[in-house]
Amino acid sequence: MSTMQPVSSPAEMLRSALLALLCARLYSTAPDPALLPAADDREGWMQLVALAHSERVSPLVYLVLKDSQLCPPEALAALRGVYYHTLQHNTRLFGQVEQIAAVFQARGVGLIALKGMALAESLYHNPGLRPVTDIDLLVRPADVPAAAEELARLGWQQSGEQFRGPQEDYRHELQFLRAGTPAALELHWGLFQPWFYKRVIPPDQLWGTARPLPQRGSAVLELGPEACLVYIAAHRMLQHSGGGGLLWLFDLALMAQDPALDWERVLADTCGWGLVLSVRPALAEIERVFGVPVPPRVTAALAKMRPGWQERYAYKRFVAGELSAAGIVFTMMLEMRGSRERARY
Repeated sequence: MSTMQPVSSPAEMLRSALLALLCARLYSTAPDPALLPAADDREGWMQLVALAHSERVSPLVYLVLKDSQLCPPEALAALRGVYYHTLQHNTRLFGQVEQIAAVFQARGVGLIALKGMALAESLYHNPGLRPVTDIDLLVRPADVPAAAEELARLGWQQSGEQFRGPQEDYRHELQFLRAGTPAALELHWGLFQPWFYKRVIPPDQLWGTARPLPQRGSAVLELGPEACLVYIAAHRMLQHSGGGGLLWLFDLALMAQDPALDWERVLADTCGWGLVLSVRPALAEIERVFGVPVPPRVTAALAKMRPGWQERYAYKRFVAGELSAAGIVFTMMLEMRGSRERARY
C-alpha cells in the first residue's frame, strides 16, 4: 500500500485523499474514511472531484465510491457523468479503430495500438475506466504511405506536413483529423522522435513480441507487456515533460503488478533502448506513491546503468528543457542520415 506522509496544507490533504481512493482501486480494498473529506463536506468533495478531473482519474474514483456512502450525491453524480462520457467516447473510438484495422489488414498493413487505445482494453478491461484523448496507431515505416492512403479513403484528413521518406529521421508520427470523430489520429512509425531511438529500438523486436489486443482479433496488436511498460514510462517523461499526471503513473502501477511480468526483459529493453533516465524514476515513483513493490534486483540494476550521451541529449531536450533552439536544430541535423539531407535541412 501507499505510505502516506503527514499532510498539512489543503492541497496536500486533497492529493492524499485522491491517492487513498486510487490505492483502494489498485489493491481492491476499501478506502480509509479518515483520509477523505467528511460525507457532509460538500465543498471538500467537490474540490476532490475537481482534482480527479484534472488528473483524468475520475472514472477510477467513481468505481471505488459508487456503492459507498462516503461522499455526497452531487459529487458522485459528477464522477458518474465522467465515467459514462468516457465509456461512450472510447466506444466510438474503438469503432473507428476496427474500421481502420479492416482496411489495413486488406492492404497488408500491420497495426499496433499504442497508449490509451491499448491500455483501456487490455489493462483496465473496461473502456469507461481509462480516458483516451487520441487514437495512437503504430505501423512499420515502409507501410506509412499505404496507411496514409487508406486513412484518406476513410475520410481522415492529414494535418500538418506531408510524409516524406527522409522525415523518418526526425519525425515519428503524422496527425489526421476526421469530421465527426472526437479525437485526432496519430499514425506512428517510431515510438519517439529522435532518430537515435529509431535505431536502437528494433522494429522486429516490437512486432515480434506484440500480441493481439483482446476482443479485436489478429487485426489489432498491442506491445508486449515488458515493451509496453518501458514505452509508457518513457513516453510519460519524454512527451509529457517529465510528468503526465497520476493517470500515467497509475498505468505503470497496474503494469508492474502483473506477476507474469519479465523484469529481466524490462531491464534489457530499458538499457538497450536508451531509456534509463525515464524508466528509473518512474519505477521509483510508483513505489513511493502507490507502494507497488519493484524487485530489489531491478532497482539495483537500474541504479548501476549509465545512460549514453544520446539519451542524455534527448532527456535535456524533451524533459529538462536545457537545450537552446539552436541546440535543438543542431542535434536534429546530427540525427539525420546523409550529408545531402543534413545540408538541405
